[in-house]
Amino acid sequence: AELDDVIIDCKAFENMNRMSYGQVMTDLSRLGSESAESEEMITENYNCIAQQDKEYRAVQNSLNNERMSYEKIKAENDAEMTIKRNDLAVFDFIMDLTKCKDGSFFLQQARGGGNASAPMRVCSTQAGFELNFADPKVQAKANRIMTPGARQAISMALGLAFGAGGKATALLQVDAGDEQDPTTTASTTTSAANAGLTPKPDPVKEEPPASTQWKKCTDGKPNCGLLHDTMSLQWGKFKDLVDELQAEMDKNKDEWDKLRADLNEQMDVIAGQKAECQTGFNQATGKKNTLTAENTEKTQQAHELTVHYEQYMGVCHARVEELLFTDVCAVRKVRNEVMKSSSVSPPSKITDCDVADWIAAACSVPCDDTCPHKVGGVVDPYSCGGTQTLTRGIIVNANEFGIKCPLLKKETRCSQFKCPVDCEMSDWSAWSKCTKECGGGARQMTRSVLTTPKNGGKFCDSPVKPEACNTGSCDRNCDLSSWTEWSPCSMACNPGSMPGFQERVKHVIVPIRGNGECPDPQSAARYEKQVCNDQPCVGDEKCIAKQDLIIAIDAS
Repeated sequence: AELDDVIIDCKAFENMNRMSYGQVMTDLSRLGSESAESEEMITENYNCIAQQDKEYRAVQNSLNNERMSYEKIKAENDAEMTIKRNDLAVFDFIMDLTKCKDGSFFLQQARGGGNASAPMRVCSTQAGFELNFADPKVQAKANRIMTPGARQAISMALGLAFGAGGKATALLQVDAGDEQDPTTTASTTTSAANAGLTPKPDPVKEEPPASTQWKKCTDGKPNCGLLHDTMSLQWGKFKDLVDELQAEMDKNKDEWDKLRADLNEQMDVIAGQKAECQTGFNQATGKKNTLTAENTEKTQQAHELTVHYEQYMGVCHARVEELLFTDVCAVRKVRNEVMKSSSVSPPSKITDCDVADWIAAACSVPCDDTCPHKVGGVVDPYSCGGTQTLTRGIIVNANEFGIKCPLLKKETRCSQFKCPVDCEMSDWSAWSKCTKECGGGARQMTRSVLTTPKNGGKFCDSPVKPEACNTGSCDRNCDLSSWTEWSPCSMACNPGSMPGFQERVKHVIVPIRGNGECPDPQSAARYEKQVCNDQPCVGDEKCIAKQDLIIAIDAS
């Protein structure tokens, strides 16, 4: 009976210890797999962060380079615009001075005493033609605002008007009362074409002032209309230059604003992707640290279970051997030796009871999360788990001389280990957006872990299910809309050989992509034209449409 008790207790301990050890080893296997996945995720997210940093710096450098290029061009354009606006300001000033007043075609002279002088004169200098104003304040302002570009343009314009002798008279006219003696006239003109136009010469001076040296000025009443037109052409040219440069600057600014917005958007996207990678990195690192701590704990448990098992089972083996060879085998051997001299019950007439192995019934509990229960730091094998009944049958019954049968039924402890917890996962999510619109992308479904496995429970399956998507070519032809309605007829009738026509088109609703194709806007696939209102005109037609009419008059 004592041997049975020892064997049953040792077997119960072995079951408890090995089941717990098996759970711990299963957990260690799971932790090793999850640690490897965490390491892979850490590496993947680390590389992702490094890649996003590289892409962010590249876009940032591109933004800085584009900004420097734009600011350089803008600074150059601003400087050029300042020059062009200054040039235009000169012609604004001159245009105001050359306006015809009181309906006169000639600039009025400022008369004083017996001498008269025109409000401005056209002078020829070594540098070319220029305008000189009679009013010192006006002349001072003209000198102050004059720019090299405006000076050159004025010189060229006046040169075209005054460079050919016959054309000089077109801009100048004198009064009849200012005509001089024919002899004087002949001495002050250089062309027979100017014989009827005698400008009043400047009074002779011994030494001309320094400001008018190397100048040859023509007096007379400048024709304000022609002079104003001449300056208007120059004003228009400089105004066009200002407008063209302003349009170019506006275009550059729009392009820069769009490019900057696009690059900033790219940086925001990259920053968002980096944040996701950083979050993944932090989560993977945190999970790795948790798994490492749990792995250390499980490793320690495995070590303790192994040490305890070896110690306890060593004692069990020694005790069983002691009972088996001392209390059972030795007793039977002594009995058989003694009974050899017996005539009543010699050894050949002795039949001992022989029983089968124990058969265990079902345990009262499948597991117990309170195990292992420790008392004073020592595991108490009788404080947790359930109970089960062990039974065994008799193989050979003992006769009257043999050892009687032991107990055939006994209670023992069972299921002295923690309950395994299997992994539980959520349902699959919907498919994510494909990473590419064409050329082969990837999409995936994901699911989360609702319950983490432990105590040797079933592992979790993969939380991600990827698949290829949009594997078709990136080349895409355009999609066209249906035909539009026919446009109104261009003519109400046919005046001769000009019948009216109507048009209809197909618009592009989906543009091409890659090397896709799209019909030309004027091709038959997208454009149709037909004749309409081909009947002859009879003369009673009335035009009801509004029309803008521009009339250009050449006053040169």
